[in-house]
Amino acid sequence: MTRLDSLQISGFKGIDEVDIETTSVNIITGRNNAGKTSLLEAIDLLFNPDKIKKFEDNIDSLIHEGHEECVISCEYIRGPQLSLDDFGSKSETDLTETRTMKFEQPHHQEAADFFLECMRDLVETGPDSGYIVNRFTRNRVELDQSDQHPDIIEEELLDTITGYPIEEIIESIIEHSLVISIDGESYPYIYLGNYFQKFRDRVVGETSNKIENSLRDDPEKYEQLKEVNPPQLERILSDILVPRFGSGRFVSGSPPILEGVEFNESIKLDPNDIDLSKENAAVRLSNIEDYVKEHNLVENLSDLSLDTIVFHDGSNKHQVPYDFMGDGLKSLIGILWELSDSDRNGNVLMLEEPGQNMHPGYVNNLAYRITTISKLRGIQLFLTTHNIDLIRSFLSETLPEEEREFLEEELTILQMSDGIPQEHSYDAAKMQMDQLQLDLRSI
Repeated sequence: MTRLDSLQISGFKGIDEVDIETTSVNIITGRNNAGKTSLLEAIDLLFNPDKIKKFEDNIDSLIHEGHEECVISCEYIRGPQLSLDDFGSKSETDLTETRTMKFEQPHHQEAADFFLECMRDLVETGPDSGYIVNRFTRNRVELDQSDQHPDIIEEELLDTITGYPIEEIIESIIEHSLVISIDGESYPYIYLGNYFQKFRDRVVGETSNKIENSLRDDPEKYEQLKEVNPPQLERILSDILVPRFGSGRFVSGSPPILEGVEFNESIKLDPNDIDLSKENAAVRLSNIEDYVKEHNLVENLSDLSLDTIVFHDGSNKHQVPYDFMGDGLKSLIGILWELSDSDRNGNVLMLEEPGQNMHPGYVNNLAYRITTISKLRGIQLFLTTHNIDLIRSFLSETLPEEEREFLEEELTILQMSDGIPQEHSYDAAKMQMDQLQLDLRSI
């Protein structure tokens, strides 16, 4: 079980400052480019630091302009599944923990050290030199594993890297590096962008020339490379410097992940991602079908599957491929799929624009379903939206009394803007609906 109690963000992407107390259902709204998605990404990064890799070549834009560093911090409850009453009990102080992530660009020498350590790691963990030679020569070359000659390629490569004039690319290295710290422990991160390709080409060329010259000067020492021609040698060297596990990497160990937080950026359910033979998946899909029929969300639905949907019209039935259905229905089924995951009880789920492309009837029912699931299973939700109908649905008097009472205590609407974000409780949001609508109409 994981639940956020509070969240502070300073200097992340488009967010200047955010400081909020979180509840069970948190709706983040505002105009385009106001920082809605950035808030979800910040929470995701805090608990899943490895997600830094998805920003790839754009990590130089993660720190907000005017800030020297980014800080993301939260108070959270972590432990066995509790009831909702336990969440509100401040006497359970032993369950409350804090987690703080900071990142900033490295200094000149730090960046140089990170890069060189990364290069050494690439060379030392690359394919075995003997294997590479065998792979690129037409005739098999038998290498004596007790011989030190196979290490010659790596030695020459490291020598060239160490002697490289690092100041020529240091600015690019700094722009594509971050010093990430979590609760005081540092984890340097570097992205090997376009500058690395130029670096690799130059290092490969210089190392190849050195080895070729050495072959002439000391043929006995390089006996086992004599059958490798210059193009093959350059291919071998280049292959060693391929970032096999992605261009983005932590230099000396990855930061710890805290389970219990998931950011679902694509809410449309992809049939290719579902194995109905595993993890009770068929039962989940059957329950979704029952729910859709019970609330008449899809008119004349007879059978729901991820291949084909069957409709009935009186005594006649006809089928339509699932892929032919509209984005609104696919999004609704995707959200119901996420909410039906029993492993998510008591954890945090973040959804990007769940009401997008949905028919108003879907939207009204979605608000009810989200509220019910959050109330019964303790799932904490963070939703981004600029759909005023979805916001109205959470504040509607037509919701059942139990759901309304739950939302009166457990709904927060955070209105993102260029200035200070505005935090609204249930009652305050109802009073501010006209202002919220005017703000969203300006999109």
